[in-house]
Amino acid sequence: MTRIIKAASFALLLGALFSASAHAATYTAASCNESDVASAISSATTAGSGNTVAVPSGTCTWTTALSVTLGSSISLSIIGAGSQTTIGGGDVTVIIDNVNHSSTDYTVSINTGGPSTSFRWSGITIEANGSSTTSNNGVFILGGTSQAVRVDHCHFYMLNQLEVDITTQIYGVFDHDLFDQADLGIRHLGGNWNGSSPGTGDSNGDGAWNDTTTLGSNRYVYVENSTFNSTSAGTPTPSNDCLTGGRFVFRYNTFTGGGALQTHPTGHAGDDRGCRAWEIYNNTFGDTTSSNPEFNMFFASAGTGVIWGNTVTNYQNFVSIHAMRADDSTYAQTAPPNGWGYCGTQVNGTGSNWDQNTSTVTGYACLDQPGRGKGDLLSGTFPTKCDTTAGCSTYTGTWPNDALEPIYEWMDSWTGASGYPGSFWNVYDTGDFMANRDYYLWCSSSSPSGCTSFTGAAGVGSGTLSARPATCTTGVGYWATDQGSWNQSGSGGQGELFVCTATNTWGSTPYYTPYTYPHPLTATTPPAPASNAKGVGY
Repeated sequence: MTRIIKAASFALLLGALFSASAHAATYTAASCNESDVASAISSATTAGSGNTVAVPSGTCTWTTALSVTLGSSISLSIIGAGSQTTIGGGDVTVIIDNVNHSSTDYTVSINTGGPSTSFRWSGITIEANGSSTTSNNGVFILGGTSQAVRVDHCHFYMLNQLEVDITTQIYGVFDHDLFDQADLGIRHLGGNWNGSSPGTGDSNGDGAWNDTTTLGSNRYVYVENSTFNSTSAGTPTPSNDCLTGGRFVFRYNTFTGGGALQTHPTGHAGDDRGCRAWEIYNNTFGDTTSSNPEFNMFFASAGTGVIWGNTVTNYQNFVSIHAMRADDSTYAQTAPPNGWGYCGTQVNGTGSNWDQNTSTVTGYACLDQPGRGKGDLLSGTFPTKCDTTAGCSTYTGTWPNDALEPIYEWMDSWTGASGYPGSFWNVYDTGDFMANRDYYLWCSSSSPSGCTSFTGAAGVGSGTLSARPATCTTGVGYWATDQGSWNQSGSGGQGELFVCTATNTWGSTPYYTPYTYPHPLTATTPPAPASNAKGVGY
């Protein structure tokens, strides 16, 4: 009942956000030049909320960055002339990025409106100038707190570093986009997360880590039905990044020539927290490289989530899982109160009070490690960072009670790269991770995990609900293939994950039901230029 109420509430929100489009005006920019687009946006937003800016076809070189800050109640659509039926839009409205990135990070920066507003960017190509390079902070930047953001039928071409940067608590979807990438595609930072309980407006992810995980909800950045082309042959190419309490879902996408997903951990820089949560399912990953093929499909170093139904070919490993503060091979740690310190005594003989420390040597559980979820609200910055639940009586660290929220995996297919000694589940820190505690893997004759049959004692099973074993061990999962109605596409089946909540007791309600597919925001279409369309910039 709760799920139905939430779905109905979101449907009402979408209706409120987009019903106004039938009455709103369309402002057509004089050309695809930055000055004309900026002028049209100014006219559209000055006139009110719910208007559309139409950007005509053409190829325009931008030397000036576009920066737009929408009011807290302003909804806006910026629609190019690209095809609404072709992944990437077909390169009809093309922006050539020739902005001087030594003086500005971005080419396009949009600060969306408040939680009740919508924003759409569609049918536009952004392409790198052959002589230009981009900064690590993103060519296309989205900020603000809109909970209905859609970026669709766009092409991001060879933008060298980070192509899209999502900097705050935004909910929405990227769909039918084409990423031709030399490096990162999409990065999500969940800073300034104003979560439900209680949220602090912080910039380092503390609010996100104090909020519930809510798998299967709209409270993520979704990427679906898009294509990622790795353009660096023989070089592993991450297609995303996630840090600062970010949340992402990648589903029904295609990755060619390599491409991989990743998180960043707590401890990667200052007091910035790691990625909070993720879902990765029904994607196709393929790498045809014979020399140095992609290392893994997903590198998990923080947070929790589900991984299922993916097809991965010619990758050295399927998933790598690493509590990165447990060693110093990537990130050096500073002892509290000036830093998080190392997890366990393995590196320098000194552990950290920020960790659970059930084992002095391993430090288990490490703060925010994979398989961990909601914890106490942390506040402040080093050297005065503290756990508010503990009363901020000490700045040398307090375990914030990160909840054990295991990772669940099922129904994946992986073909390892020939000649490379990889594994399906590549665990870096065996002392910090244990199967059937921190993660549960699919048990089936088709599973690459090595668990060939499911009895309810370990792992994750799959099949009809009636075929689920009556007996089970606490924490074990079961994917019931005949349950749910979330998949509205007409193909690909349904399913819901149930978890054993106590010995021989399956949860009466699903632990996880995927969010509606296709994403409800993809049902919106740009309004056709009408009699009230206004030419701008002439």
